[in-house]
Amino acid sequence: MGVTLGKKQLNKGRISLYLNYSHNGKRRKEYLGIILEPPVTPEARAENKNKILIAKQIRAKKELEFLSVEYALNKTAETFEDILPEAPSNGPDFFRIMNEYLSTYYKKDKKMVKSTILHLRTFNKP
Repeated sequence: MGVTLGKKQLNKGRISLYLNYSHNGKRRKEYLGIILEPPVTPEARAENKNKILIAKQIRAKKELEFLSVEYALNKTAETFEDILPEAPSNGPDFFRIMNEYLSTYYKKDKKMVKSTILHLRTFNKP
C-alpha cells in the first residue's frame, strides 16, 4: 500500500497535483487543489518548489494515516508505562508482553516469532 504523488496536465502549461492510492482494493485519486504554474520566471519556479514540498508533506501524512490504521496504532496505549506494565519484581514482564504481541501477530512468519520466544525462555531460565 503506497501513496504516490501524481500530476495532471491542465491548460496553458499548468499542472494539478493529486494523491494516487488504493484503499480496500479500490484505486483512488485525491486532488489536492495545488496548481503548479508554468515555470517561466524564477519566482514561479521557487513557488512551484514550495508547492511540491507541501504536496509531499501531505502525501507523507496520508501514508502515515493508512499505516496507523493498518497496524492499529491508534489503539495503542498513550504512555510508555501503559505499554510496559510492571511485574511484582518492579520490572516489566518481558515474556507476558511478548505473548500479548504474539497473540496479535498476523504475518506468515508467526511460527518463527513463537520459536524465538521459546528459545529466549529457555535461555532465561534461572
